[in-house]
Amino acid sequence: MSLKISVGTGSHPCNRYSKLQQDSLVSVVGKSQWQLFVVADGHGLLGEQASSIAVRTFEELFTQALKKKQSFDNAFVSYMFKKAHQSILDYYSKVPAQYKYPMGDGDVTFTLKKKNPKDHPTYTWGKHQRFLDFGTTAVLGLLNTETRELIISNVGDSKAILFSQETDSQDLTFKELNPIHTATNAAEVDRVTKNFPSQFTKDGYLIAKDATLSIDQLQLTRSLGHKILEQLGVIWEPEIKRYYLTEEDKYLVLASDGLWDMCDDYEIGSILESNKNAQSAADEMLETVVDFCKIDSDVDNVAVIVLF
Repeated sequence: MSLKISVGTGSHPCNRYSKLQQDSLVSVVGKSQWQLFVVADGHGLLGEQASSIAVRTFEELFTQALKKKQSFDNAFVSYMFKKAHQSILDYYSKVPAQYKYPMGDGDVTFTLKKKNPKDHPTYTWGKHQRFLDFGTTAVLGLLNTETRELIISNVGDSKAILFSQETDSQDLTFKELNPIHTATNAAEVDRVTKNFPSQFTKDGYLIAKDATLSIDQLQLTRSLGHKILEQLGVIWEPEIKRYYLTEEDKYLVLASDGLWDMCDDYEIGSILESNKNAQSAADEMLETVVDFCKIDSDVDNVAVIVLF
């Protein structure tokens, strides 16, 4: 029997970056048996451009694939990530000469500088300098409502979690469907430190072993869009997982770390069970995160997609 799903979506900038929202999402639910869901979390100066470009590219490739009756095998899913990565890199030549970014008590204006064609461009503000290097996480879900196949692929720390309920139980169980690519992932730490001139700080940031190299640090080991940090092992290649949903699988949530950092899986499960539809559940998740802004001035952007 084919799946009948309802979808809820939402996002909020919260307060870490003032009103700047660097998270993006897209949900494509139509007559086709395949449905698309993507959450992307941009980072760095112009990170909002990276996430926007990524979700737009995924949507375009998905639409084209349906028209061509393309199979969503691992090679094509990987190709989607490669194209999204390249589309972000293409934007490097189009960045604005000046860019406002929230810092401290207000916005500051960075000015683009490039001393000569061989130099990597930088944004400067007074004595501050930032290399032009930005990117985005992405967690992508492809769901076939006829076969119940679910493909989850990702780079970075945005996550997809499946909530299930066994027939003879009233309790929800949850399962993370994708690994996250940070210093908490031992395989990623091993990959990076053995193959690149990199190391991790005590608080999990990826940096160059050579302290004289002025390269921005990042808490991710995989991401779309970085030109400089790829030298330290930050790659665009996704990890791809395949699942088949059963009658016991009740809810699917894809979200940026803005949700997972503020709400544990049990709290999310409670919200899912207390709502009658996916949109009201997504709305309550956002409200829960936004409420933290009243007591915390460092609440990250959030974007969420909920499937019932």
